[in-house]
Amino acid sequence: QNFLSGDINFAMTMSKLKELSVEYNPNITGTIPESILALQNLSILSLSNTDMYGTLPSGMSQLENLELLLLDDSNFSGSVEVLQNLTNLRYLYLEDNRFNDTIDDNFLKELDQLVHLDISANDFRGSSIPAHLFGFPDLKVLDMSSNHRMQGSLPAEAIANAKGSKLEHLSLHSMNITGQIPLGISALKNLTHLDLSLNRLYGDIPPELAELTKLQYLFLGRNNFSAGAVPEWLRNLTKLTELSLKASSLTGIIPDWIGTDLSKLKFLDFGENSLEGPLPESVGTLSNLWILILNKNNLNGTIPLSFGQLESLETF
Repeated sequence: QNFLSGDINFAMTMSKLKELSVEYNPNITGTIPESILALQNLSILSLSNTDMYGTLPSGMSQLENLELLLLDDSNFSGSVEVLQNLTNLRYLYLEDNRFNDTIDDNFLKELDQLVHLDISANDFRGSSIPAHLFGFPDLKVLDMSSNHRMQGSLPAEAIANAKGSKLEHLSLHSMNITGQIPLGISALKNLTHLDLSLNRLYGDIPPELAELTKLQYLFLGRNNFSAGAVPEWLRNLTKLTELSLKASSLTGIIPDWIGTDLSKLKFLDFGENSLEGPLPESVGTLSNLWILILNKNNLNGTIPLSFGQLESLETF
């Protein structure tokens, strides 16, 4: 972090510039000037974590060599339509701003070379998750979470047809998504991170999720799933390190295989359910566990002696 300050402006004499990075300078302020169109050779532009604000100038649409654009954690607002022309973009980070476009079937549709797309924590709105994003051949990270004015359901057909997808990180929490988790989600074989929590999903949690054997992070809590036992198929996800089924209408006992088959768990949240019975001894063998949340259930019995072995545990 530096301590640069003031507004940014560009001169025609800077036309050979290929990289401009002023991120983590909270005293950099003002808007992106129209003169940015002078930087025709720019491939990297990072204005993240500044105090810049305002809408994106039309001149940005001429920066056709841009491959990396970071505008995150600032105060930008308005539309991102001017980015539609930037077909060489590989990494686009817009999170934590105040962009407020309507997301529709044409949203960033031309940017099919993207590897990372993060538009989380903005004010985007729309009635569906764009199906075409699941067809981007190189996309590894898709984060649309915390856009509270979104709604609609997951594009079941597009997800089912995404066989061969490179997608590793899918975060769609806090978006008012309705409907059921599509069975075809099993097509996303490379997922390591899946977060669908804090939505309005209903029905059963599909056992097809068991086919996502690379998953390390699975958060499905605070939806409207049908009541049922802790899913048996979870024991197939042996690489899980973080698992949350908070407020997911779970009933029955905490199965013993949680502590044997999911031995890599660091974070486990089964809070706010209707689980009952004793705590299984096997949970005490989770040597990497640092957060265990079981509050607001109907558990009984004594705390197993094996819990004394949880040397990494910080929250219980």
